[in-house]
Amino acid sequence: MVAAEIEGSPERPKLRLVRRDDVVDAARAMDAPTRSLYCSRIRDIARLYRLDWLVRQESSSAYGTLEALEDDDLINLHWTMERARECISEGVALDEAGLVRSAKMPR
Repeated sequence: MVAAEIEGSPERPKLRLVRRDDVVDAARAMDAPTRSLYCSRIRDIARLYRLDWLVRQESSSAYGTLEALEDDDLINLHWTMERARECISEGVALDEAGLVRSAKMPR
């Protein structure tokens, strides 16, 4: 019986190499509801505190749209928006806080 089972054993599984970076990136990927929350919060702060210019400045690499930002860039933009909101509430100038950058315009 044992010999019969061994002879009819299935093929060996096909293995592939999985790099550590692939696993980390997949684990860090943001799901759609979380992305939506980040985008909504960023838009709310921009509207309430007139910070649309800051969204455009920080998302210029993604053609000025939140949806085109990578997950890490979206998180960083949210952090920047919260920081700007705190500066406005505390009366700190946004350029003194280092939030205003010179625009690099195409020639």
